[in-house]
Amino acid sequence: MKKRTKLWAMVLSTVLLLSLLTATALAAPLTNIDTTANGESASPDASPKPAEKLPKEKTAAVIFVAAEETHYAAPDSVVYNNGGLVYNNGATVYNNAGTVYNNNGTVYNNDGTIYANGGVVYNNTGNVFDNGAEIYSQSGDVRGIEMAGAFKLELNNDLRAYLNIDNAVEGEPIYIKEGESLGFSPKEGYNILSADVSSGELLSNKFGNYTLSNLTEDAVLNIQIKPLPPVMSLESGSYFSAQKLTISAGENAEIYYTTDGSEPDENSLKYTQPITISESTAVKAVSVSRGLEVSDISSADIGILEVTVPEFEKKAEGYPLIEALPVVVKNSGTIEAEIKSADIEGDSSESFVLTHHSGQKIAAGRTVDDYWTVRPEGGLKVGNYNAKLVLTTVNGEKAEFKLSFQVESNNK
Repeated sequence: MKKRTKLWAMVLSTVLLLSLLTATALAAPLTNIDTTANGESASPDASPKPAEKLPKEKTAAVIFVAAEETHYAAPDSVVYNNGGLVYNNGATVYNNAGTVYNNNGTVYNNDGTIYANGGVVYNNTGNVFDNGAEIYSQSGDVRGIEMAGAFKLELNNDLRAYLNIDNAVEGEPIYIKEGESLGFSPKEGYNILSADVSSGELLSNKFGNYTLSNLTEDAVLNIQIKPLPPVMSLESGSYFSAQKLTISAGENAEIYYTTDGSEPDENSLKYTQPITISESTAVKAVSVSRGLEVSDISSADIGILEVTVPEFEKKAEGYPLIEALPVVVKNSGTIEAEIKSADIEGDSSESFVLTHHSGQKIAAGRTVDDYWTVRPEGGLKVGNYNAKLVLTTVNGEKAEFKLSFQVESNNK
C-alpha cells in the first residue's frame, strides 16, 4: 500500500513538472519581436473599452496567465499572457493571443487584442483599439500597427521635417480614417511647389494649405518643397552708422552668404551670428535644407555713410558775411549709397543757409564735399543760434547733426 502511494506521488509530481514546463514554453516571449510589422486591423465597429482599475490585491513578480484566466497586473511585475485577459497597470506584458487593457505599461503583443491607454505597445499582427486619442491610443505610444478602417499615407521623400501635418506623430506612420480628411501646409520658411496624390482628392487654397480626402486605398503623396529665401533684418538702403544684420530662415535650414557680390552656395560663408556692417556692403544669402534644392537668393545692399558738419567760430555783432562751409559725406564701401534730402530744422533754423535741399548719390569709395554747404545768415543779433542738419536716405533712415553759431557784443 505504501509503495502504491509513493508511486502515485511520483507520477503526480512528474505531471505537474511537465505542465509547468509546457506553460512556461507557451508563455515565453518571442525572441525576435518585430516592432514594425503591420498588424491586422480591428473592425471599425469595435467599441473601445476603458481600462480597468488596478485591484487592491497584490500579485507576484512574475505571472503566467493561461487561457480563459483573468489577471490584474501590478506595477513592476512581468506577465506572460497565453490566451487570457490581463488588465495591465504599469507591468510588462508579453501577450500571446490574449486580450490586454494597458494602463501605462509595456505590452509585447503577438496576435492579441490591446486596449492602449498611455502605455507602449509593440504590436505584431494583433488588433489595437483606440480609446479616444486622435491616432492610435489615448496618450500612448503604439508601434507597428495598422489602424482599423484607415488608409496609410506615404511621402515620396523624407519631407515631414518641412510640413505641418494634422495630428501626425513624429516617427509614426500617417493614417487617414475612412471618410475623413487630412490637412497639411508648409512650415514657415518653406513653399510647396507642387503636390499630387496617387489616390483620393487633393485641394489647396491661396494661402498654401492643402486638404487630402476621399482615399480609397493606401496612397503616396508626391510633393515638391523648396525653402524660401532667407529674411534679412535690414532692407537695402543707406545708413549713418555701423549696422547689425540678422539673417533668418525656416526650421531645419542652414544659411550661407557672401559679402563680395558673388552668388552664395553651400561652399560660401555659413551664417552663425549677426553680421556687423561697418562699410557699404552687398550681402547675398541662400537657405539650404537637406533633400531640397537651394532657395532663391535674397540680397541687401547696405550703404554706410560717414557725415561731418562744419563748425563756425563765434563772431562779434556786425560781422561780415561768413563763407559757406561744406558738409562732408564719405562712402568707404563697395556699393553706392544715396541721400534723398537735406534740411535744417530747429528753433534757429532760419538763421542758417543750406545750399541744397535735394539728395545726392555717393559712389562706392567716394567722398562728397562740394554739394551741400551751410553758413550762418549775415547780420544776426547778439546771441546763441542752434539748429540741426537733418539728412534722410532713400530708405527713410534719418540722422541729425548739430549746427551752432554765436554772436558776441562789441562791448566785450
